[in-house]
Amino acid sequence: MTVTTEARDPYKLTEKGQATRARILEHAAQLIYAKGVHGTNNEQLRRAAGISGSQLNHYFPTKECLVLAVIAWQAESVLTFHRDEQFARFDSLDAFRAWADFYIGYEHVYQEGCSLGSLASEIVKTDLD
Repeated sequence: MTVTTEARDPYKLTEKGQATRARILEHAAQLIYAKGVHGTNNEQLRRAAGISGSQLNHYFPTKECLVLAVIAWQAESVLTFHRDEQFARFDSLDAFRAWADFYIGYEHVYQEGCSLGSLASEIVKTDLD
């Protein structure tokens, strides 16, 4: 039997598999943001995401795979926000104000600062390459 240490390629998953993987990443990002990388464990994540241990291991065989996927997921979330059609042009002060108002509301759920910046500071504390 071959044991893999790499996360499953999300593009090779079924639609249901992609949804499960996304749910795991979303909850993992929230837990890591709230509790830190070292303070987040598999049991917390299984409960939060409503998955089994075998599902977690199927998509993310190691914690390192999970954390790296969370980084990519969180970075893509930030980029997607900034690529939103309503912010395609900053051609006026009103457009800039609309972006700033929306951004403040978006980041308001993260009381301790930028979600990506907080994740990055957590990663620095780990032994990941």
